[in-house]
Amino acid sequence: MNIKSVLLNRIEKLAKKSYVDREVLNECRDALEYNKGLIKKDNISHHFCCFLVPLYLPAKSIFLVHHIKAKSWIPPGGHIDPDETPESTVKREFQEELDYSLTDEKVSLFDVSIARIEDSRTCVIHYDLWYTILCKEETRFIIEKKEFHDAGWFPIDEAIKKVSFERIRTVLNKIKKLTLSSPV
Repeated sequence: MNIKSVLLNRIEKLAKKSYVDREVLNECRDALEYNKGLIKKDNISHHFCCFLVPLYLPAKSIFLVHHIKAKSWIPPGGHIDPDETPESTVKREFQEELDYSLTDEKVSLFDVSIARIEDSRTCVIHYDLWYTILCKEETRFIIEKKEFHDAGWFPIDEAIKKVSFERIRTVLNKIKKLTLSSPV
């Protein structure tokens, strides 16, 4: 598997969506063209990651974790490992972080953002692919206590207020507008 072509394919899928930020898309394309490593194993400072946003449409709620390192409420997610597609990363991270195996839940590529990380000894830039996961209920996920202080389902407006990172609030607002605002 050629991770560069897989990631470029996902970026081009996102380019077809009118709400995706064009400057962010172009910066991701540049990263794909000029960076030698695209996953953390190959490039510890600049690499692609995935965020997973569990959604429960009837309650218009999302699941957040209170991340220990990030010191904020954020959606779960993580780094793409060698020989993984972004979608297999989503499934692996869901299992690792929430102790839940995705089976027939709808998983959709939604957006992309860029995180410039200032308080890390290793990561400098994350190119984050955002995936929504439609859940059939507000599942009581079992979280990884070494990584998270707490977790829970929150109405979208409350979730947005909990998050301290602007780029994450921006994506969650898009999810609110494009996914959760329509009647169920």
